[in-house]
Amino acid sequence: MNFRRALGVLALAAGALSVSAFASGCQSEGEGARIQGQVHLTLLHTSDIHSRLFPYNLQLGQVDASLGLGEALSIANVGGAARISHIIGRERARASRALHLDGGDCFQGAPIFNFYSGEAEIRALGAMGVDAMIVANHEFDRGALNLGIQLQNHASFPVLAANYQFEDPSQPGASPLGSVIQPFTVFDVQGLRVAVLGMGNLSSLTSIFDAPNRLGITPLSTTQVAQFYIDLLRPTVDLIVVVTHLGLENDQEMIETTTGIDVVLGGHNHIVLQPPKRVRDCSAYCDENGENCSIRTTSGDPGNYISRPCKPRDVILAHSGAFAKYVGRLDLVLSNNKDDFLRKDDYDPLNGFEVIASDYKLFPVNEQVPADPIVGSALEPYAQGLDALANLDLLVGYALDGSRRFSTSGGDSALGNMIATAEWLRLGIQNDFSL
Repeated sequence: MNFRRALGVLALAAGALSVSAFASGCQSEGEGARIQGQVHLTLLHTSDIHSRLFPYNLQLGQVDASLGLGEALSIANVGGAARISHIIGRERARASRALHLDGGDCFQGAPIFNFYSGEAEIRALGAMGVDAMIVANHEFDRGALNLGIQLQNHASFPVLAANYQFEDPSQPGASPLGSVIQPFTVFDVQGLRVAVLGMGNLSSLTSIFDAPNRLGITPLSTTQVAQFYIDLLRPTVDLIVVVTHLGLENDQEMIETTTGIDVVLGGHNHIVLQPPKRVRDCSAYCDENGENCSIRTTSGDPGNYISRPCKPRDVILAHSGAFAKYVGRLDLVLSNNKDDFLRKDDYDPLNGFEVIASDYKLFPVNEQVPADPIVGSALEPYAQGLDALANLDLLVGYALDGSRRFSTSGGDSALGNMIATAEWLRLGIQNDFSL
């Protein structure tokens, strides 16, 4: 299927979603009333939780110590969905308008995923009241069918991915993802209409369409899809937030080759941007003086570009870490009044509300954070089940000096060598070769 036809299919899907998507967000007394002037919005961001639903012990490095998680080289008890939920609830209470958006990869990384295949992760996000999440590469670790089943059975919130074209779920053997994942959703937050667009991972997904391990997904061009939905949504929304699992480099490229995005909340690299970056959109194709900029759209024919003039503007790009160690809070001051801008010519009414000021805070998820009892209760059956299924407290080995995943000298990974030796010596496995 060529790109033009793929976008045609997406346009039909978007049209069908446009009415329901407005109804799926936060409802308020101000719904339907277009607001004017300065307003505040708080975006709470998590990403790459990787099944760290229960607190765990971690030896802290210099980076985590500098970000407030604890003292360097100490063993700290961090993470846990109940602690994350306490922070989310507390910060919602401190904000006039707030949305919690998750950047995917909530699956994989702890025994609870091995035994329950993602059910606990989806239910935990629902219990903490996430407003929307995107799907990322590790959501497919048990296959597309498993992901579809978990979302159908347990997701009480919008699940997003605009840059995937899914196979027809009505076909025999197909996954139900095409019926449960949508490209965007729109929230009416006390009169402020916020569009949230999801961009799933492309670089780390394997077997996207090749049989027999295919996921039934056709990947679509990041830039082209993003611009398509920006243009679709701009006339009816005030702000466009893109939640991605593309990685930092691809986030920047997406911003620079599009126009109209206000905020990008990224993931996949397991990094924290403190403070967030400011990336100029519409800046990839300018003249040698940095002027006369344009964006390029294509009809699907290689090299057949259509240029469209645009004016560069700053887009906020934030990443908030991984492994349930942090919650990011991005506070925005927005305005649709050109008198609030230092240079009045910078404001384009087509873009609705623009960011005139922002502030970012990072909240460590450590022992000082209380646990939300609601999320704790939701996870208790899984904790009891794990105790019955496996003795996770059994000590099978001990490394006096630790066993790090990465070598500090650039040589072999100590942890990798241990795993390779275990596979080589374990009776019944005894690998001769592994990749």
